Amino acid sequence: MPDAKIGSMLARMQSYPKTPNPADVRQAQQDDELSLFFTDVQVRGEYPNYMNRYFNDHNITLEMAPDDLQLIKDYPVDYLSFSYYMSMVSSAKPAGEKKAGNLILGEKNPYLEASD
Repeated sequence: MPDAKIGSMLARMQSYPKTPNPADVRQAQQDDELSLFFTDVQVRGEYPNYMNRYFNDHNITLEMAPDDLQLIKDYPVDYLSFSYYMSMVSSAKPAGEKKAGNLILGEKNPYLEASD
């Protein structure tokens, strides 16, 4: 099927900072980066700098064959779809109620009503 398209699907859980405290804002950013990492690689065809920094900071070494990075670059997905399931708040010092979503446990967003 020469005209076939390959895509990726992201189950999106948005993280908002719990407060305007810069530590909470940064934590929300880091939580989003971990959520978006996989599709960033698939769509852009390379590992984003924020994840290379994360791997380095956490002493994580990826094992790859010599041509793996070139294959990722040469064959990104043709499209990205997503489902938005829930939002949560992020804090550098989490203390709020944890809420189970479809795929993840996060601190409940006090500004939004939840549905079943």
